[in-house]
Amino acid sequence: MERVAANEEKRQYEEKQRDAAADALVQAARNAKVFSTVAVMKELDGCTLRASSSLDDAKCFAAVQEFH
Repeated sequence: MERVAANEEKRQYEEKQRDAAADALVQAARNAKVFSTVAVMKELDGCTLRASSSLDDAKCFAAVQEFH
């Protein structure tokens, strides 16, 4: 009985590790997309990337993200 319970705990632990790794991979892909989009925005005229929130920057970000 103890061995069965230990195997089940191990299986659940490994499943959680796989899920966490998959989540981390998805988040890394999202971060890479944002960073590459910002890099493209820095090279465009009209995309100022000011510290303050700007509707023009938001539109520029959305446009670059859509086509990048």
